[in-house]
Amino acid sequence: MHSRSLRQVRTGHAGVPSIRPFVPIHHSLGAHLACPGGGPGHRAAQQLADADPAGGRKRNCAWPAKMRENGSSDARAAGQHSSRPLGAGRRCHRMEVSQLSNPERLWSAQDVACRPSPVPRSPGVYAWYFRQAPPQVPLEGCIEFDGHRLLYIGITPRRPSTHAVSRKRSGLRGRIRTHYRGDADRSTLRRTLGCLLKQDLGIHLAPMGGSHRLDFGEGETALTQWMASNAKVVWMLYDSPWQVEPEIISLIRPPLNLQHNHDHPFHSTLSAIRAQCIRSASKTG
Repeated sequence: MHSRSLRQVRTGHAGVPSIRPFVPIHHSLGAHLACPGGGPGHRAAQQLADADPAGGRKRNCAWPAKMRENGSSDARAAGQHSSRPLGAGRRCHRMEVSQLSNPERLWSAQDVACRPSPVPRSPGVYAWYFRQAPPQVPLEGCIEFDGHRLLYIGITPRRPSTHAVSRKRSGLRGRIRTHYRGDADRSTLRRTLGCLLKQDLGIHLAPMGGSHRLDFGEGETALTQWMASNAKVVWMLYDSPWQVEPEIISLIRPPLNLQHNHDHPFHSTLSAIRAQCIRSASKTG
């Protein structure tokens, strides 16, 4: 694997751009990368990304037969080697965070919906990149990759679980799919995006069927389409992601995160926008 440079420019003092130094990713980290390049899985995934979406239907992703034999239902279908997730109980190393900040590629909604899926069911940390940012979101200092900017960091699960079904549902695969095609009641990211895009998409937050749960109703379809056009994701495996979430957010400082990001200049504005949407929804209920 060839060394890569971080595509990130931050503004230093007096408005002078400065490039944050980056330690090259070497082949020794290949077993931990969620999206390694150069392997057969990467080439197959790239072909998927370039393929026709078939009218919006779920595509049957034809991963190489060798990978299917090795277990296509997990991350190996995307070319990831079978290895234990990154260790828990210690501080997250910057080299590991580079899997999010300097990935080999990004994964679209169509990629994630493939059968078999390239997304593992394992716990971990994921980063959302956007081609077009919602209104008002500041982009200065945001990491940029392939024409997309990193605006949000998430983890799954939020806390340890001993229940087998809960572990399956709270893995990366289920969580990322919920963000892409779920609703604002189950996805903090969708709620934030919907509140920021409510005028552009003509949607509004409202109670779900007379309950106290809130979503965008029929507007969820418009939000799903917007995400399919603008949002891509990448992930890294981590046994206990809740232990490293604060550190990763403090390193990357994505503008759409509220938790662990109180010192971000956009925090108060985003909090007020979300609070106003919730108040308006409560009145309509």
